[in-house]
Amino acid sequence: MSAATTDSAQGVPERGAPCSCRLEGHGEPARPRVRSTEELRALAEAGARELGDDAPALDVAQWAAQNFPDTLAVACSMADAVLPHVVSRVLPGVDVLFLDTGYHFTETVGTRDAVAATMDVTVVDVTP
Repeated sequence: MSAATTDSAQGVPERGAPCSCRLEGHGEPARPRVRSTEELRALAEAGARELGDDAPALDVAQWAAQNFPDTLAVACSMADAVLPHVVSRVLPGVDVLFLDTGYHFTETVGTRDAVAATMDVTVVDVTP
């Protein structure tokens, strides 16, 4: 989604898009609030109670999308494409982080390329 994308019915920038006003401090998307270690620990404990020990992966992905709006990303080794597939079902366009060391097997790079081509995700190659 480009930074200039707007809701055509309203002419209002979409959530996260920079505004075009000239006011000082405006023009960049708002950064999400940083949660403390204690807040994250409490959230994880609440999630464990809510989901239980044997929650289906799709339920866990839905919980994560609800509790980490606009900040969720998936780290994936590309040994397979299960996690990007599951998360993209509840969060289309999710960033999938791939640590590109330059030392991957051809099959691993092929999986990354297939994920990028066939799933509703944004593969982000992260280099050390």
